[in-house]
Amino acid sequence: MKYEFPKFKDKLRTHLIEVYCGQTGVNQSVKRQSQDLRDLYENIEYKMADNNRYDINRFERFDEEKIRLLKERRTLSANRPSFHRYLSIQYSRLDSAWRRPKGLQNKLRRALKDKGTLVRVGFSSPKQVSGLNQKGYTEAKICCEKDLVQTLNLCPRTYMVVLSSKLGLKKSIKYENRLFEKGFFVKNAVVLHTEL
Repeated sequence: MKYEFPKFKDKLRTHLIEVYCGQTGVNQSVKRQSQDLRDLYENIEYKMADNNRYDINRFERFDEEKIRLLKERRTLSANRPSFHRYLSIQYSRLDSAWRRPKGLQNKLRRALKDKGTLVRVGFSSPKQVSGLNQKGYTEAKICCEKDLVQTLNLCPRTYMVVLSSKLGLKKSIKYENRLFEKGFFVKNAVVLHTEL
């Protein structure tokens, strides 16, 4: 199976890719570390033939109602206006993040047509899919072994895993294997098993 690597910022990981590509100019200590990591990659076993859950279409896990609500949320998000703090464009000292206007004579609070849009309940996403990511899952972040144990008890049909950027390469691969065995999707997988 061909491994696909995302862009790495870490020098060691960059050197690992260079070693894979057969480029020279890498010192011996990094080569040794890269060899260990290469062996680790080669020892990874995937049960793709036995279990087709990695090849599942991203919407196959959801019922028709949830798919409809996700599409509706996408449409609402595309048509939703941007909400800015009143006069934040005029004054650079004001941050553009939304603040509710409270002034007695404030034009935005009085909802005058040309002064912007007030945040209202009608602009929100459907309640059933509010807080879910773009693919319709609740995200669970893993920073350590304790988080991994808690995540393995969750339902893979509703949760998608995000690995912390603080995790090293070896631990990331170790955690990924355990998660893939349980049927979880890993959003930022080091070794990309499949694309959603």
